[in-house]
Amino acid sequence: FGARRILLLAPLAVLCALVVGCTLGLVAGYYGGWIDDVLMRVVDALLALPAILLYLVILAAAGPSPLNVVVAITVGGTPGIARLVRGLTLDLRSRDYVAAARLRGEHPLYIMVAEILVNARGPVLVDALLRVGYACIAIGTLGFLGLGLPPPEPDWGGMVARARRF
Repeated sequence: FGARRILLLAPLAVLCALVVGCTLGLVAGYYGGWIDDVLMRVVDALLALPAILLYLVILAAAGPSPLNVVVAITVGGTPGIARLVRGLTLDLRSRDYVAAARLRGEHPLYIMVAEILVNARGPVLVDALLRVGYACIAIGTLGFLGLGLPPPEPDWGGMVARARRF
């Protein structure tokens, strides 16, 4: 019964992180230059913090709620996805089909989504599916620490924390 909320919130948080991370990674990798430098320094700053510490800071500031748990997991997962998509974009933007799309006069947004992201979908999808499992563990950990879902809603971590005294 405690898995219902976790198995709803974890994919939702990873999906949000995927949208934000893909956007940042595509823009940074496609345009390069100072845009890449600025975006990747912000991403590196977030990557420098341990994920659980980042979750704790966000949830301690915002309070425990399902929305805040999703936001915390999203903020924690976005940098890794952005770095992965940026690396794939740097590789794929030099391919012939991207050059052909530029010669056709396609809009950069079309090139980023229809040419680059479509061809990078394999590694991105595998990474996202792995992150769902990590998000389930993180939500359980936060529940155990008392910063997950509020007490009327059952989750694995909260159930284990309450059962410890027995």
